[in-house]
Amino acid sequence: MSESKRASTTFWTWPILLSIPLPAMLNNLYHLPTKAFLSLSLFITGTGILLSGVPGILRWFDASPRAEANPGKDTDRTNELQRAIVGPFTLLGALIAGLGGALLVVPDDARATNVTWAVFALLMLGAAGTIMVRALHVFWFRPKNE
Repeated sequence: MSESKRASTTFWTWPILLSIPLPAMLNNLYHLPTKAFLSLSLFITGTGILLSGVPGILRWFDASPRAEANPGKDTDRTNELQRAIVGPFTLLGALIAGLGGALLVVPDDARATNVTWAVFALLMLGAAGTIMVRALHVFWFRPKNE
């Protein structure tokens, strides 16, 4: 029996691509203040990343059978990378959406805002570092299957 094939391994990115221009379009309609626009933009972008990972789009690649590799393409490694980054990628989306929400409720003083950004930066470094380590592990430390 043949395995089911997917049309594209980058299909899971559509919520991210949609969430990038959405805050700008909303700002053109409602002319938000700077703090509200930044918070809304971060929240929408983080939610787009989160939607790519959590409810099934990137998870679908994690649970689906591997497609047969086409000659000249390394789809097995692409699928392996997507399986490896599901968790940290979802965490990254949650962090960005959480930062957008946190900036809305943080008081307007500079110290509280700076602490919020510093905590976010440390957590983001951890998530991005995990993604990088897993990508290196997939592409560098594992030999290419031929």
